[in-house]
Amino acid sequence: ARDKLSRLDALAWNSAHTAGTVDALSAYVRDANPPPQGAYVSQARAELQSAQMIAQAQQILQRLELYHGPIDGAKNEEVNAAIRLFRYRWNMEVSDEVDAALMQRLDAAVQRWIHPTLDELRASPEAAHVTEADFVRIAADYKLEAATFRAVAAVEGGVSGFGSDGRPIILFERRLFSRLTNHQYDQSHPNVSSTTPGGYPHSQADRWAQLAEAYELDPEAAFKATSFGGAQRLGMQYSAFGFETAGELVRYMSRSEANQYE
Repeated sequence: ARDKLSRLDALAWNSAHTAGTVDALSAYVRDANPPPQGAYVSQARAELQSAQMIAQAQQILQRLELYHGPIDGAKNEEVNAAIRLFRYRWNMEVSDEVDAALMQRLDAAVQRWIHPTLDELRASPEAAHVTEADFVRIAADYKLEAATFRAVAAVEGGVSGFGSDGRPIILFERRLFSRLTNHQYDQSHPNVSSTTPGGYPHSQADRWAQLAEAYELDPEAAFKATSFGGAQRLGMQYSAFGFETAGELVRYMSRSEANQYE
């Protein structure tokens, strides 16, 4: 019986170790910990701690749009490539090691990512236009009927999500900005903060100038008070879409028209 239990334990550990995921390692520790304890529990706990750190790195790299795989804590070439690219961009020694120094830089990168500057809100020419492949991917990801998705997108959007300069089209709501900032700028900056409806410039250049003025006063409130993209989603809806800040939602929608449709 002991020999058979030992063989089963070795098989379970080999499977968990090969998978290398948080779920697989956690399952081994859970099943092998009660007496008689498995022979690899200590090793599994050490690898589990490493996998949990890798999963945190995967999650952040995914937010930074450097990684598009699963958040499972397993190392593979896609994860390694994303780590190497991040290290290169942040002037770190280029390797695929996941250590405390990397996690510290990743945390700093997230803070920059979720609080973008206005100059960062531009898409490349090829990303400024949604493609049929984008519609197919989004419909599949969200289990939508493609034709229905296209119809709703056409009605809700109907216009390009970006201007010729690569910036998303916007509409700034000065009355909303006034409310979000407790009316403290109504007297000093009536162009961007007022209880009076309206105040919409006709050109996108003037609307971006209006946003820039509000951004200097309160960046997050400025993003919350602005509608972005072809479907004109308000920045204040960020939490409903799963983002940490309005700035993170705005950056996401500024990356591509496909992101706006998603």
